[in-house]
Amino acid sequence: CALPIFTLSQIIQMAAAQIMPALVTLQSVDMTERGKFKKQLTTRGRAGSFIAPQPQYDEYGNYTGNTVTIYNKDLNLSRNRRGAPTTSPSENGAAFSPANTSIHDRSGLSHSGLLPTSGPSSKADPKMVEFFQRLSGASIDAFKHKATAKVIPDWSLHTSQPMEKAIEHLNRGDAYFHFLCRPLTSCNQEDLTVFQSFVNVSNFEDELRDNNCPVVDVFDEEQKPMYQVIGVKAVYILPGVDYRNISKTIMSTQEYNKACQPGDCKFFEVDTPFTFRQTKGVVKYIYSITVQFLVGEINDAATLEQFTSIEGIRPSKVIFLERTKRNVSKTDSTAKVRSVLLYYPVEQGVFVSHHTVVLSTSIPGAVAKIVNNFGSQGAAESAETADLTRRFLLKHFGDTRK
Repeated sequence: CALPIFTLSQIIQMAAAQIMPALVTLQSVDMTERGKFKKQLTTRGRAGSFIAPQPQYDEYGNYTGNTVTIYNKDLNLSRNRRGAPTTSPSENGAAFSPANTSIHDRSGLSHSGLLPTSGPSSKADPKMVEFFQRLSGASIDAFKHKATAKVIPDWSLHTSQPMEKAIEHLNRGDAYFHFLCRPLTSCNQEDLTVFQSFVNVSNFEDELRDNNCPVVDVFDEEQKPMYQVIGVKAVYILPGVDYRNISKTIMSTQEYNKACQPGDCKFFEVDTPFTFRQTKGVVKYIYSITVQFLVGEINDAATLEQFTSIEGIRPSKVIFLERTKRNVSKTDSTAKVRSVLLYYPVEQGVFVSHHTVVLSTSIPGAVAKIVNNFGSQGAAESAETADLTRRFLLKHFGDTRK
């Protein structure tokens, strides 16, 4: 089919509708590449005149924006003396992509407003930068595909799985799951590094005073013998989702939790803002737990930076849950619970890395037996969570791929 030629204003409008105020690089494509380009369009999403925005990361793992490739014979982009985009005809339809052909948020922030485009940052793992740039939600049908979850032996995807297989697995719409239950003294360096990155993230200025919850240093040799630890990781892609729509407001609602949490759950009304309370069946008719969570949202670059160690690259947003109690003065064997969801923009979707740590002073024998056999059940629940969350967010916010 003939591909229409767009005016500059139309291009800007289309880019803005999908990804602004992201940093967007606009590139024209040689007409001689038509066949190849048309195939790309077919495999990546809707047929049309430009490829869906593809996230780019710099060497530090900072999200730097999306590249939008324009298929157009007669239009090139340049900047006038004032830096404003202008159109200029192409003499032969050749590719034209000067470094300064970009439209950017004047605030100097990347598109979410969360990450500065410059400033100090830990260098990202080059393998993970490549990994994220190759992930895509383009071909995942959230309403037809039933996800499966593969159990992995450690926290790191690129050490536990060949990169090609991991990318294929995730782009197909499936998930990965990791689980451990052991004394904190038996945890290795990787375990401790992951736990320490988020175990003390809190909504409270002083969580010991305000929430009767200890601040824990998992590396401290005196504290280690005090705790048994349960650690969980689940990762998957949310196709067609703009992560800016995900917030503590929506994730603390009963609507979200009833729709997205698998298994036998009962929810209760709570007056505290951004808080939900639930009873979840662990063994049907025999054992259930009741827990209350306060949901928080991390937006500042300095705090986001501390999560780089988890996936080797800094996330663009973090939602976290911490256990709270109706009676703050009450104590029990569960000393601390933290759960974090890290969000990374990928092509036509969002990659989610969900980690949970539970620190207990003791785990009852009956519960320990259940927990130690949790691997297969947890993997199944993580896959179901991916399915339910995809459907809820697409129904609630719409599909960015359309």
